[in-house]
Amino acid sequence: MSNDNGTFRGIKKHLSPTRKGWISLVAFMWPFVYFYNYFIPTNGTCTVIGQDFYGLFYTYKLHLLANLAHGHFPLWSPAEAAGYPFYSSPFSQTFYPFNAVLVGWYKVLGGYSEYDHQIFTVLGVSIFCLGLFKWLSGLGIPARAALVAALIMGVSFKFSEILRLPNAVHTAAWYPWILLGITQAMRDVSWKPRIGQASLLVFYVLCLCTAGYPYFVFYSVFLFVPYFFIHFVPALRRGLLGMETADIRAGVVTLAAVLAVAAAPVGLYLRKMTNLMAQTVDRGGHSLEYSTSHNFDFEDTVGSLVYPPFSQFEGWYFFGITGLLIILFYAVHLFSRSSRETGVASSRWGAGLLLSWIAIVSCISYGRESFLFMFLWKHFPGFAALRVWGRFNIVLVPLIALLLSKAYSSFEACLETPHRRGDRRVLKAIVLMAIYLAVLAIQLHLHTNGMHDAYWVKFAKHLAGWEVHFIYTGVAAISAILLALFLGRVRWNRRPLYLWGCSALLVLTSAAEMHPVGARTWTRPDRPIPSTRPNLKADTMCRASLEKRRVFTGAWLSTKPTPVFNTGIFPNWYFDRYAQFLKKAKKEAASRNILLGVRGGKRVFLSSRISFDRIDQFLHDSKRFDGTAKNRDYRAEELVVDVVMSTAGYVSFIDNWDPDWRARVDGDRAKLELLFGTFKSVRCPAGKHVVGFQYEPGLL
Repeated sequence: MSNDNGTFRGIKKHLSPTRKGWISLVAFMWPFVYFYNYFIPTNGTCTVIGQDFYGLFYTYKLHLLANLAHGHFPLWSPAEAAGYPFYSSPFSQTFYPFNAVLVGWYKVLGGYSEYDHQIFTVLGVSIFCLGLFKWLSGLGIPARAALVAALIMGVSFKFSEILRLPNAVHTAAWYPWILLGITQAMRDVSWKPRIGQASLLVFYVLCLCTAGYPYFVFYSVFLFVPYFFIHFVPALRRGLLGMETADIRAGVVTLAAVLAVAAAPVGLYLRKMTNLMAQTVDRGGHSLEYSTSHNFDFEDTVGSLVYPPFSQFEGWYFFGITGLLIILFYAVHLFSRSSRETGVASSRWGAGLLLSWIAIVSCISYGRESFLFMFLWKHFPGFAALRVWGRFNIVLVPLIALLLSKAYSSFEACLETPHRRGDRRVLKAIVLMAIYLAVLAIQLHLHTNGMHDAYWVKFAKHLAGWEVHFIYTGVAAISAILLALFLGRVRWNRRPLYLWGCSALLVLTSAAEMHPVGARTWTRPDRPIPSTRPNLKADTMCRASLEKRRVFTGAWLSTKPTPVFNTGIFPNWYFDRYAQFLKKAKKEAASRNILLGVRGGKRVFLSSRISFDRIDQFLHDSKRFDGTAKNRDYRAEELVVDVVMSTAGYVSFIDNWDPDWRARVDGDRAKLELLFGTFKSVRCPAGKHVVGFQYEPGLL
């Protein structure tokens, strides 16, 4: 419990293992209850997540599981954009530890459906909710307050909006676990438990870095680094984390050891991913227009707090008027007390630091309108390569959760002291009501004037009419808080039951505020769950790519049982050199289609040379060249060709080049050259030869 100054008492701090286990189970299961519409049919149909969910993330997961289930670890993908790395693509989530569970799922159920991936996505939210509860309660915050904050913030709009990006969900899911690991490392404990905690922290870091959303890995620097250094300042450590002492030296050694152990696998993987992104369209950085193409500003922050239709979706973090008013009640309560009272000064330090931290993160998310953003964009390594900076607000979710847990603990302490002399509950309620009326005025102004963000107008047509919902539920929020506040003045014989009832009332009120919009933000029309699951024959797909015509109608991996191999691209992704080739080849569509195998399906060409300006010139030279090529063996990562050439010439494999591709002629390393700046070619002398192209990223 906490006293009404915001500091924590020792009453029932240590729960029994059984009770703590049940509370942890509630935190873990809550997202499955909240997002039930994604996998439990209602009237025979389920909600389907839209936008990038299917075309990007589900298709990659299906191909990954199909390959792993057949005993093949996929490094290269021949089925998209005329060849592209698979393992280092962030979409594939290739090294994420939870893939082991999904492979078992794939084998037992005979496939993996889009709805299975929706369950997997919600699992990421559950990991986050449980992590929030564990971290907050690990700071000494009472279990009920930690649970309330975890349940509200775990399903806030920041998380429901990124359900369309499963990799982002699973990356952010490990934020609170790493915060917990840092906290445990800095505590004054013996080395035996410290080693166990460090081992878990290594696992958390591996999960964070392999979950497949590098943006959130980068953002985490602005969460973990300040959190680590807070432990060095006693006033901040006490006010924010409730820690009187810390073993700084042992903590630094522990965290250094964790980073050293995780650095080898994680560092190599992230370097490969970074190198890949540097080769893609617009991902190399230093394009301010590209980096700030999605604007988020102070007005969007206001919308995120009180009226989401006014705010840009990408930066949403609305967590309900209920949670906002509890935090404001805490602020009124905290700053209405004398600093001479026990714990008030320390709590003010903590609240002030949190608010400053939140303000700095918000300022960075404002993009080119922010001096701080522009400074970091010019000077902070890697900063200029990222975009859509409203997503940076994911860092705010743990910070707001910490603030909310402290606020609810203080609120509950107020409920527990109904007969204390000098109780200012009525005055605080009046101030809170005045604050709510200001919030209501903002909501009414924005609603009555139809002030909605362009994203809401364009992408939320299925949510039309729900704008007023935020106003109605705001009334419910203030009513629930006042009801809980004044019922506390009555003598209750079973006060623990009353306190649990209050927490349940406020959580459910907050859920009612968020669910109708939050659980359907980026969705397609509902449809029934299919009776069968897609099951790809990964062991035969690669060979089929040499025998089947490719298509130029799309860029994504196909989920059809019959393999489809795409040569198209979409803006801002895939190799920039290949995109430039396609741009130049627009005037030679017929010749381009022959070269890419869209017509005829041919993938290997022989020619006297490769320095041509036009595709038709190369095809003409290849047609006249005296030689034959027969494909002996092909897997995605290796092609072996038997060639017979009357004169020296080139063997060209119309599959995109990457720095990790190697060529061999009769077993000896040979120089790889580029055809049209993007395809693999190797020079061979006259005669019979065995030519091999191998993809060797040096990762395994």
